Amino acid sequence: RIRAFVSHHDSAREPSAINDIVSTVLEFAGFDLRAHEISVTRDFAAELPLVLVDPVQIQQVCLNLVRNAIDAMDALPAPGRRLNFTTFGDADSVTVRCTDSGPGVAVEMRERLFEPFQTSKPDGMGMGLSISASITAAHGGTLRYVDAADGGASFEMVLPAVLV
Repeated sequence: RIRAFVSHHDSAREPSAINDIVSTVLEFAGFDLRAHEISVTRDFAAELPLVLVDPVQIQQVCLNLVRNAIDAMDALPAPGRRLNFTTFGDADSVTVRCTDSGPGVAVEMRERLFEPFQTSKPDGMGMGLSISASITAAHGGTLRYVDAADGGASFEMVLPAVLV
């Protein structure tokens, strides 16, 4: 599974359950999340429509959001490090929301957040969110930033639902 997760391959889209995709990512990232003492919660909607995606590519988007959240929360005391994945949707679309308890995104950075080479990390390349937004767009969806209600950052990936 790890080899499939990180290898480059032709896009193979299939009707997929978004909750399964996110669960796979959280399992894959579990070691890093535990090593950084991050508390993870899931709030998954039970009756979601499927999405027509390449599951590995959507996993890569979710993993990028997890990695960014880990980096954003690193300076916080361990008890304050929280990551929440929420899924919800309707007949037309499915949304994955990834919310961390970090400092959020600086106002001056928000307009350029999804542009290549934009980063707030000292050693970052600024490609992760740009690539993630491109992958999401190639699947007919959108990736956007919203302020988290309790501070922190929240990213939402919205994908079209597939009729089966």
